[in-house]
Amino acid sequence: MLPDPEPSEANDIANACQSKPSKLKAHNAAVIAKLTAREFQIMDFIAKGERNKTIARLLGLSEHTIKLHVHNIFGKIGVDNRTSAARWYLSKNAQLEIE
Repeated sequence: MLPDPEPSEANDIANACQSKPSKLKAHNAAVIAKLTAREFQIMDFIAKGERNKTIARLLGLSEHTIKLHVHNIFGKIGVDNRTSAARWYLSKNAQLEIE
């Protein structure tokens, strides 16, 4: 069994827990702000499971341009694949709807 924390330690822990949500919201907003409107549009298609070729046809762009956008999106949000990108995007949409 762990000893009870000192009162000052308990306050530090409580303050850290309370500040995390606001810091997380600020971080999420900063990452979201980095994406361009086109990147958000493409992220929506990725989250729906669309392939680059289909996205390109729907937007009237080349497949190479879509690949470039996808590469830039991955770098900005810190993911390595479409599944992680879709999970990130859907979680951010859910957070924005809650707030």
